Amino acid sequence: MKTYKFKMFNRGSNIDDMIELVSEYFKETHKDNFIGNEDTIRRQLIITNTTIIQLFKGEELIGYFDFRVENEYDNLKNYIYVQYMYIKPKYRSKLAIGYMYRLLAIISHLNNDIPIVGDTYEFSSNKRNNERAGGIIVGKTYMFKPCNTKIGKALIEKGKKLYVSTL
Repeated sequence: MKTYKFKMFNRGSNIDDMIELVSEYFKETHKDNFIGNEDTIRRQLIITNTTIIQLFKGEELIGYFDFRVENEYDNLKNYIYVQYMYIKPKYRSKLAIGYMYRLLAIISHLNNDIPIVGDTYEFSSNKRNNERAGGIIVGKTYMFKPCNTKIGKALIEKGKKLYVSTL
């Protein structure tokens, strides 16, 4: 039986495996909206200001999450912000997901028990995991295209008039 293990991602090593994994994440969660490629993901991995933790089963990279301690420019108390958490579909299990949540709990504990905040899409399989871990909804994010609605079109027309009148 292969065991799970974590490694901190070193931006100089196994970047190709990470590019493949991040690409799988974007394709699964964003489907047709994903327009990135190997170069865009490589840039993301190199310039990100987060710590990336990789999950391995044996020697195979099967998942990752990233986090940073955030405080909105010293305007809020510190919290751990998790932007991405992903496990390849064939490896998703209570045990694998539990390992990730356990490590996040330890990171929180080592940082004076600060809360953990993570974004989760409405259709994500991770939504239920966040609830099971005791998470509560603290906000919602909306996506809309003004050009596709009657109200949106009116906002655009009024915005044009406002913009022109301020020149």
